[in-house]
Amino acid sequence: MAKKSRRKAKQPTGGGGGGGRAGRATVGISEELSGEQELGQLLSNLRTESMPSCWICLEEGADNDGKLPVRDCSCRGDAAGFAHLSCLIEYAKSKSKNLIGSVSAINWKKTNDNRVNDEADGAWHICPNCDQQYQNQHRIDLARAFVAFAESACSHKYGMMVALRVNTDAIVDVLMERTHCQQIPLSRSGGDDDALSAVNVALRDEAVILLKRYLAIVSEEVKRNKSLFAKCMYMPPTSKEYKMYGVAMASDAYANERLGLMYTMDQTRENCETAVNYMKRAQVILKMLHGGQDITV
Repeated sequence: MAKKSRRKAKQPTGGGGGGGRAGRATVGISEELSGEQELGQLLSNLRTESMPSCWICLEEGADNDGKLPVRDCSCRGDAAGFAHLSCLIEYAKSKSKNLIGSVSAINWKKTNDNRVNDEADGAWHICPNCDQQYQNQHRIDLARAFVAFAESACSHKYGMMVALRVNTDAIVDVLMERTHCQQIPLSRSGGDDDALSAVNVALRDEAVILLKRYLAIVSEEVKRNKSLFAKCMYMPPTSKEYKMYGVAMASDAYANERLGLMYTMDQTRENCETAVNYMKRAQVILKMLHGGQDITV
């Protein structure tokens, strides 16, 4: 108790209150600094929580292109599946060695959605963590990078065909998702958003260009192997020759069917007539492949 009374006696009273004001000011500054530190820590935590690291390079924040890690697949959780687009491109390139080599090195398989898929192209459109397709603009950007890679690195046309098909499928799937198969012209698919409608039309035009490039490669290969394919079509379906013929014809049908789908999106008379012609061509090819059975496209 005496110790407390002596401490109280030293405190200034009355007119000598300057030291008290200084003490209160010191306490105020200390509290203000403490508050700023807490705010800074809170902001730091928020930045950490809102910017997950890339699962490939393990870095947070933007890459050299100024783009942040994104996640547009089926991964869940606070951090799973986020990656820089540039990192995903480099990762996909490292998995695409088969596409750079000879056609015989490609190992084809069937995926769950019954599409022909190569182990080498999966990294360009399928997340290796959740094993699901990438979505939206992220998928399109990655697919475009695949085409650029194929143009510079693939030593055979089949690699280019694979890239064009992945890019086309990305655009078509995104367009169908955006329009929800609405029975309206693509030029009005954005509703009141004219900019979105313009983007959708540009995407459709891009898909048409890709498909025509794809179809040109297929047509060139069919023409070059015309005499061989004339014999292959009568061989047993399990033979290697018939399978080669079947892949070429199925690729031809695919391009025609997708072109028909793209031309239906404008709903003009001219484009609808063009779409019907492409669809009929696809139907004829598929009918040939299925032993003369009628096929609905």
